[in-house]
Amino acid sequence: MDVLKEPKLKLIIIILLLISAPVSAEWINYLTDSNGNEYFYNNTQINRTSDSMIVWERVRHKVPLLEVIGSSESHMHIGCERKQFQQFKISFYFDQNWKNQHGKTGNDKKKREFVPSSSMEYLAKLLCR
Repeated sequence: MDVLKEPKLKLIIIILLLISAPVSAEWINYLTDSNGNEYFYNNTQINRTSDSMIVWERVRHKVPLLEVIGSSESHMHIGCERKQFQQFKISFYFDQNWKNQHGKTGNDKKKREFVPSSSMEYLAKLLCR
């Protein structure tokens, strides 16, 4: 049976391609560090101003933090010129796929400078162009 000659199968394949493509494009893997942790940012929810941006970031921890945190998600402000960031919210998850929430933090009013060679500095260099 030639799959492409069957109209129903062709339609199913097209629908699956249309549904799955946007989902995978939202979260971009921008870094895997030396410990095997994977870092992602959401490329559809970046709010930019002249010298800063607000972005969502996810981290999948290869080895769970504190033996229970498998992944985390942060909503943050990145100041490009001042090389600072401020985290509005961090959610922690038991699993590595951001499903089973462990807890979250509120707005951190403190602005922090990028640590040299950190994932935050790498993300800022990538997005602050």
